[in-house]
Amino acid sequence: MPRTLLALVLSLLHLLIPAQGQRCGGVVRAGSAGSGFITSPGYPDHYPEDLTCVWNIQAPLNEKIQLVFWDFDVTSSDDCSGDYVSIGGLEKREEEEEEDIRGRKTWRREEGEEEGEAEARFCGSKNPGLVTSKGDSLVIKFASNAKGSCRGFNATYVIKEERVTCGTTTSAQEFTFTSPGYPESLSNTSLQCSVTVDHGCESPICQLRLDFDEFELQPPFWGECAYDRFYAESSTPLPFLCGSNNATHMYINVEGRKKTDLTFMLRDLEYYLYNCYDIYGTRGKEEEEEEEGKEEGPGHVRRKRNVEVEEEEEEGRERQNIFRLPRQVSATTPAPTPAPTPAPTTTPSPNTTTQAPTTEADVTVALYNYKDSPLISFPTRRAWNIRVTQIPCDCPKVRVPKAPVGCLQYHRGLTGEIKSFNFEGIGCYSEDRWCDFRAITHVSDCDIRVGYTGHYNNLDYSICVEPESGFCGVQYQQMGGAGFSLSNITTFGDNPTASHPLVADAGCMSDYLWVPGAENDHGTETYERFCGTKLGTARKWGTVTSYSKPFTVRVVTDADEFSLDADYMNRGFHLSYSQIPCKLSG
Repeated sequence: MPRTLLALVLSLLHLLIPAQGQRCGGVVRAGSAGSGFITSPGYPDHYPEDLTCVWNIQAPLNEKIQLVFWDFDVTSSDDCSGDYVSIGGLEKREEEEEEDIRGRKTWRREEGEEEGEAEARFCGSKNPGLVTSKGDSLVIKFASNAKGSCRGFNATYVIKEERVTCGTTTSAQEFTFTSPGYPESLSNTSLQCSVTVDHGCESPICQLRLDFDEFELQPPFWGECAYDRFYAESSTPLPFLCGSNNATHMYINVEGRKKTDLTFMLRDLEYYLYNCYDIYGTRGKEEEEEEEGKEEGPGHVRRKRNVEVEEEEEEGRERQNIFRLPRQVSATTPAPTPAPTPAPTTTPSPNTTTQAPTTEADVTVALYNYKDSPLISFPTRRAWNIRVTQIPCDCPKVRVPKAPVGCLQYHRGLTGEIKSFNFEGIGCYSEDRWCDFRAITHVSDCDIRVGYTGHYNNLDYSICVEPESGFCGVQYQQMGGAGFSLSNITTFGDNPTASHPLVADAGCMSDYLWVPGAENDHGTETYERFCGTKLGTARKWGTVTSYSKPFTVRVVTDADEFSLDADYMNRGFHLSYSQIPCKLSG
């Protein structure tokens, strides 16, 4: 938590003093990023005589507690042998003073005090200032005698947020893994960044949950994370991740492991993944004119007029140091397809196509007329902010539930949404799956245009929904006209008229969703595999219902986007779910 924000939180908390803050001791269990306050009994009036109170503040496993006193007035005595406040379980104090969150100086380590976990006693008007626990608990003891009293004290506490980045090893139960310099975007150069999660020995750890508050990398290319990727060590197979995965999550099985590495592998930024022709007119002229006078923000997508194209491409070549190198290309030229409606490129299988060396002059073949299309530039932001939670096998002191075995994603609640990885990925899509971005010199060399960057290849995982008590079924519904596309030709944009659902084993062999026990509203059709550009069946697309427990959706994709089906720009899926009460299940 930033220092200024922490100061603001604490300064507001100390103004709120309900009865619970004046209780005489007790166990205070604080969750991650939790906060609260402790006061002497009777505060701000004088505290009672002959009183002993002990507070034990407990944070999640391996996290730390920061405590600050805003007011301190306890009867003074030599060596604080009368009335006093003692604090146990502290981090060792530094020889040098440092500023606390209010800009004041904290106290120094006293002469003769042992290093390591410390306990300190205070009385009079000597304010303890800011103190930090060594471990995940902090003990505050307040004692008064029968020789008078004073106003007492008012203190606030917060759970110290653990934030880590490249090269760190942490044993915190909950922490945040950020890209270097976050929230700033990373540079355009390559980077390898790893964090090691130490699972410790006190309580066996079974799972990690990763919540991607922000996850932006270079997009996949024809289903492969060829340029940037994130991967994690696991006791079971996990997919590589890339592209845009904001507000998603995943569980990692780490049972039996002592430590787990979370790793990002980033290559140099590929210019043509972010700069291409907008042949579909995704942004209207009115929007273009309105934004021409605005300053570009982090998420701004800018269209460039044709007069800027040559300058932009030349700058791109200079930035990427693109050389004119020979390429290997297919001897078969794809058949032209009229704009603006995209269609699959007829590309021969590698097993039957002959390869011949050609020079760059031979490979610039555009399937569309780009003359009147503007060049569009997408944000090149690369950054991540991931909340990581270690989940013990017996789940003590943890707010995040353990996922059922075999669930990569796990949702709770009567309603919610499920989404494929990189579903929001929109950028530059190439018709040429053999395209070498390092060798091309023009955006039309690989027929690069706006499109969905798509789902990943080689997936086989389950998304699970926890059945609520009294609910026997679940209904999944496609979100919007472009909320589902697997194993088919996808039209760019929200096109609700393009209804092409495919069902049953024979129709969905490469990429599909498998919903156990799926049926239509009347139970007359019981297909379980779904693909195409609409969820459901030809008679009723858009929704699928299941009364089979546990509630799961299995996601399966094959090794590529061209062998079994002529897939084109398949986006994945974005579905809502609603649990069905047993009394309505018939």
